[in-house]
Amino acid sequence: GFDQKDIAGGMVSAAIPSFRLTSESIETAIPRILASGIQLHDNHAIDHARFIELQRDYSVIFLASGAQRSVVLKIAGVEAEGVIDPLEFLYGVNRNQPAKTGGNVVIIGGGNTAIDAARPAFRLVGAEGTVTVVYRRTIREMPADRGEIEAVRNEGIQIMELTTPIKVISKNNKVSALQCMRNVLAIQGVDGRRVPVSVPGSEFEISCDTIIPAIGQELAIDFISHEALQTSPGSYLTRLPGVYIGGDAMRGASTAINAIGDGRKAAAE
Repeated sequence: GFDQKDIAGGMVSAAIPSFRLTSESIETAIPRILASGIQLHDNHAIDHARFIELQRDYSVIFLASGAQRSVVLKIAGVEAEGVIDPLEFLYGVNRNQPAKTGGNVVIIGGGNTAIDAARPAFRLVGAEGTVTVVYRRTIREMPADRGEIEAVRNEGIQIMELTTPIKVISKNNKVSALQCMRNVLAIQGVDGRRVPVSVPGSEFEISCDTIIPAIGQELAIDFISHEALQTSPGSYLTRLPGVYIGGDAMRGASTAINAIGDGRKAAAE
């Protein structure tokens, strides 16, 4: 196995907070996996030249590097100090080295990463702080796990639905507020979900000093073209001979259990 990080387990060990998956569970599973005879090379980043070498040295390669790159929030002012990458934030939390947040945090997004970031942020801001989750659709339509959403609400974290961020407001290049607009859900889009449409004249601001935009994750493999990684239905084999793919690397941001299933089925194939 080749891993660019110095901690085994990928996104599971690096980004999932301990209140969802305990460190004891990970510390039990990983040594058992390695004891089966797997050689792990950590701190080992793969580039195009190294991948060509691996293709030469191994008859089969399985790509399971996940969706480890956060989708960039493309609104004005997003380069201001106080806008924090959600995955980097979660990595820091799991290493007990959380990024410095102010007392008022806004999380943008409705998926598991947004919810995972909201809960440790809530613990970091203290009793006098606030954490607000901003989502462009309704709570019912949030893609995060239902149980996690309810846990967030029970803890006192506000979820502001039907809200779209449009601008990061800053003072002296430091975040001071997030400007948003209210939405209504219009006709169904091509994916069957109703499309959020901003209401003219509905602009308002949320005062904050930290913004964590968790609006999605994308494939972080930059040493092979995405076209070469395409698979046929029911198969994990890419267009490259002997190169298989699974988990978030194939699906986009999904779940650990899907990745585990992909690993088992790809091995059988």
